[in-house]
Amino acid sequence: MNKLISLPLAVFFILLLIPGAAAFQSPKSIGSTHLYVEVNWTLDSLGSLGPIELSGLNFIKSPYQSPAMEANRASTQATDSVGNNLLNFKFTASKPVETLFLRGYVDVNYLNAGLEDADEEQLGDYLKPSPFVQLTPAIADKAISLTEGIDDPLEKLVVLTEWVNNNVEYDGAGYGATIENSSWVFDNRRGTCDEFSHLLIAMLRSINIPSRFSAGFVCSSDCSDAKNWGPHAWVEAAIGGKWVPSDPTFAEAIILDATHAKFAQGFDQDNVKESYSGNIHFTRNFQVSMDSFGGFPDYYDISISVPSNEVGEKSVENVSVTVENKLKTPIAVPLSLIAPKEAKVIGGKKLVFLDAFESKTVFWEIAFPQVLEENLVYTYPIAVTGMGKDAQANITLRKGGDSTVRKGLQLNEVIPTIKGNSLELKLLLENIGSEQIAGNASFYSSASNFAIQPGSSQSFFLKIIFSPLEKF
Repeated sequence: MNKLISLPLAVFFILLLIPGAAAFQSPKSIGSTHLYVEVNWTLDSLGSLGPIELSGLNFIKSPYQSPAMEANRASTQATDSVGNNLLNFKFTASKPVETLFLRGYVDVNYLNAGLEDADEEQLGDYLKPSPFVQLTPAIADKAISLTEGIDDPLEKLVVLTEWVNNNVEYDGAGYGATIENSSWVFDNRRGTCDEFSHLLIAMLRSINIPSRFSAGFVCSSDCSDAKNWGPHAWVEAAIGGKWVPSDPTFAEAIILDATHAKFAQGFDQDNVKESYSGNIHFTRNFQVSMDSFGGFPDYYDISISVPSNEVGEKSVENVSVTVENKLKTPIAVPLSLIAPKEAKVIGGKKLVFLDAFESKTVFWEIAFPQVLEENLVYTYPIAVTGMGKDAQANITLRKGGDSTVRKGLQLNEVIPTIKGNSLELKLLLENIGSEQIAGNASFYSSASNFAIQPGSSQSFFLKIIFSPLEKF
């Protein structure tokens, strides 16, 4: 916070760092990439030098991805039943530890290259349950209610992607560390990218949209730093004869940022497998770095509107953002509103579906601080970030300014789960007001205190135990 003296008022500017500034390369600023990739398989024969066979995954060629990879040993190539490229190595170990590697470059661009064709004869299989994609009535009901009144399957994909992003908490060690099925994710609302993807696939299949699991590498933060690249999972939906990508973890759809490099696909995570034979101990590691990159072309416009008056303490104010598609094809624009930590943004990420040349306005609310000091003026920079673009504006605050004070506790969802002879209800409550809401939650003999800050959510659990019916 920088302090400037201006009689009779002292003016405080609350500074905000906008992603993409300086040398920081945000994934959402990257429209095309030339990636260096190295995959290493280490095979320890445990002292027994004999024949070894390894079937490893290679990168998939598609309209938006061009791999050029070379291995250090002779191999044969094959394609499995779900379209994965396999490298089959077969040799006799000449030393206790053998290393196989695959090295090369992958070019990625999701905007200008088009989409992969979907084989209509196989799509029925991508509507069925699979080991990690369970199609339950609860998942189907939620998917149907969220997409009610929407005709365009592309828009349905966008709506469900946004919902999963905002309603599942990213919680875990990362891709593949634990693998949970879609039913578990829906009930528990947490997981990592593979859990996000399994739930989205289940919701899509529940409304008759064939969908598949995609695995690869992605950048999570500053893409100029190789340590920010890692394994990742996302989704592709068959719409209009094409496989349309969607990433519920990062709230992207139709057009993904070009840090998504794909090496496998299938009905779910169960199809992302490598196999080997022989008396060996097998490990795998990788390295991904961005050799070069390009930004996104100017394919949409974005603007932000904030209150022009001086805002007072405890106020809840609207911020609107307008996006306009400049292309003759549909797009989805991911938007995040960023405010100083003293203010609380109400509402999560937005993934805005736009038809050809369409314009839409979306809204957030911001709850401002409970207390402002006398004779001070505060300037809050507010920013909205999208794919390759951002927009900024300032909101001015002072004690005694115009205030829209609101108290409100909103019930966002009730999630029922039957376990044996008990019914568990998970209540998702959100504070949509400008003041902390505190109290005591009680149900029969159990009670707990709670406090929900403005713009925050909290879960509450109720459990009803049914006694067996007595026979008369």
